[in-house]
Amino acid sequence: MQKYMNLSYFSSFYSSILQIKIIFLQKTQSHPMKTMYKIDMCSQNKAHIAKNETLTTVCYGFTHSPFGDCLIAAVSNRICMLYFTKDKNIALSDLKKKWEHAEIKENTSFIKEISKNIFSFTHSPTIPIYVEGTDFQINVWKCLIDVPFGSLISYEELAEKVGNKKAVRAVATAVANNPIAFFIPCHRIVRKSGETGNYRWGKELKIQLIAWEKEKSS
Repeated sequence: MQKYMNLSYFSSFYSSILQIKIIFLQKTQSHPMKTMYKIDMCSQNKAHIAKNETLTTVCYGFTHSPFGDCLIAAVSNRICMLYFTKDKNIALSDLKKKWEHAEIKENTSFIKEISKNIFSFTHSPTIPIYVEGTDFQINVWKCLIDVPFGSLISYEELAEKVGNKKAVRAVATAVANNPIAFFIPCHRIVRKSGETGNYRWGKELKIQLIAWEKEKSS
């Protein structure tokens, strides 16, 4: 049986790593008792992973989303990458580079089921994600998740939330290396001047995501 469908493997895998779990409710302003989605995040410092260790199987697939085509990859049932793309080869290359210690397998039907669930905002889905990075990167990504739905903050404000207001450049680098688009919401970070700024998956998409959240939260 494949590892990502093996529940006993799933349990042992996550009990053996350092876990940071966050439950964050993304609330709309006009309906405070409702939520758009919940984030359930586990993370591991990548320095703890032996270079030659095959940690797990990562399955991936290309699918559609309300915001365009994307690659979604998952470790067991947890999303480890969400990459908006028009070039499948570039997206797949980035996945293999990011997860060089894992076994990469395509499973489009499984990924389409994940996509169907996570983008069904009508029932406030729980989004289980898993990330690997440095302690600093993980802290930045956690703080991104804490930025309220429909809100925007500057890199300087994010650096303060991280706990080091002088680390604006390092924070911006961590934001740029975010592996999970939309659900780790780096699109909510703008320049201090109010300009939208760049976005790993394209400035036009960033503008679209900001407008979508503004509409849903008004």
